[in-house]
Amino acid sequence: MRLALTAQIALATAIGGFVAGLLALWVGSTTLSVGAGVTVRVVLVVLVLLLAPAIAVRRRLLDVDRTVLRRSAVVGLVLGYLLNPLSWLGRAFVAQTFVPVGVASAAVDLVLWTGVGMGAVLVATRSATHRDPLGYQSSA
Repeated sequence: MRLALTAQIALATAIGGFVAGLLALWVGSTTLSVGAGVTVRVVLVVLVLLLAPAIAVRRRLLDVDRTVLRRSAVVGLVLGYLLNPLSWLGRAFVAQTFVPVGVASAAVDLVLWTGVGMGAVLVATRSATHRDPLGYQSSA
């Protein structure tokens, strides 16, 4: 496992998720709409979870084995969720819209948080054999 990668993903997702939550709180309080706040938080957290791990992993793709990158990323995503103060309240992602706020929403948010982040990591670390070939193709 790569500790620097794990720490980078953990800090980026924790800080990004917390800032997204604060912006969502501001939007919700200024518009007097909880739904608007939750929507803003979900969109911003998804962006953070798609970009931060994928960029961090992509930079190390040529240096480290893909399974090591994926293992480091999943640990970093879980740590990032746990470091986000909003996760302690069960309000870090989207689960509060369909699960009572508390331990249940925190657990569902953790699963969704990790799933979205790992989806981005899997796409970023997919094998080159699954991509289109580079170069010219004859039109014959």
